[in-house]
Amino acid sequence: MDKKLTPKRRVELALQKKFVDKVPFTSFNTFWLGPSVENPVIPQIKWVPQCTVERDLRNRGLCLLDMLTMGYGLVRPNVKMFSTVTEKNGHLFIRTDYETPAGNLYNLKEVGKTTIWWHKKLFSSPEDYKTILYLIKDTRVFPDYENANAAIKAYGEDWLLRCDLGFEPLQDLITGDYMTMTEFCIQWMDNRDEVLKLYEALVDIRRETYKVVADSPLYCVMYGGNVHPKITSPDDFKKYYVPHYEEAAEILHKKGKVLGSHFDADTKAYKDIIADTSLDIIEAFTPAPDTDMTMKEAREAWPDKIIWINFPSSLHLASRERIMAATEEIIESGGPEQLIIGITDDVPEFRWQESYTAIMDAIDNKFNITL
Repeated sequence: MDKKLTPKRRVELALQKKFVDKVPFTSFNTFWLGPSVENPVIPQIKWVPQCTVERDLRNRGLCLLDMLTMGYGLVRPNVKMFSTVTEKNGHLFIRTDYETPAGNLYNLKEVGKTTIWWHKKLFSSPEDYKTILYLIKDTRVFPDYENANAAIKAYGEDWLLRCDLGFEPLQDLITGDYMTMTEFCIQWMDNRDEVLKLYEALVDIRRETYKVVADSPLYCVMYGGNVHPKITSPDDFKKYYVPHYEEAAEILHKKGKVLGSHFDADTKAYKDIIADTSLDIIEAFTPAPDTDMTMKEAREAWPDKIIWINFPSSLHLASRERIMAATEEIIESGGPEQLIIGITDDVPEFRWQESYTAIMDAIDNKFNITL
């Protein structure tokens, strides 16, 4: 292993389509349920807690990903927002109220260790459209470059900090804070004009965000994801998603940044559309058996894209031998160039050390890496 290559630098070179000594291995670490206005008492979640195994993996090249530093911020100057936290049988419930000149709304979620369960989102009935539209239109985007630069310096060379533009405008209405997925589907059929008003308002916010992010110090930018063909047809994907990838890519590429999207679900129905986009990175692609495409099919579909996979979650409970064999097969089918092996879903606490070590061992064995 080239001792001069830091974990961060190895990933950055892969994002430039440059292969060095081995396929990079990354993992989410800081989780988005960390402290915030809406989660005032939730401690920061660490998927890879500091320990002997974690230190050994970083020494061998594991690059950790921070999910909290964006390089920009959002504020709603004319909206009052406050959260109330209650505990019931060891579970935390957070109610967040929004008071606006156009009416009041609230949501309610239950917080687990690495996930949340929505009990109520903002939308309850068509009467809420005007208030939600006000919330969106009142959003202002501001640069947060000083904090981003400070975080880059503080985290050092074992971490990559990535910017996230948020969900695509339509996807924000499907999986964001506004509507349940079921309610979105109903409203899409019954009140599409009203849904599209929200969509257009979100488009305006994203356009402001592209400009701010383009000048931020963060090199790698992600845009949305979690799109699923059972909810969003290929035609709608092409109409309501792809133009925003193209617009963002045009602005960000001029500033030397790379852009990806989080395609972690079934993607076969979208594969040709994705291939024609200006996205640099297909992030969180999860090979079969967890989705409907193999690694080989993905590489054939996207020969010029960087495929930054999510190692199949179903395999973390498998034997060491099975995990190593799967890792080797992924490398053979998808790489070694333009391939990054990542962990973008939480791994059972009692298995992450064994699973991560097996993946790293398979990578090192494949490329004859010795410490």
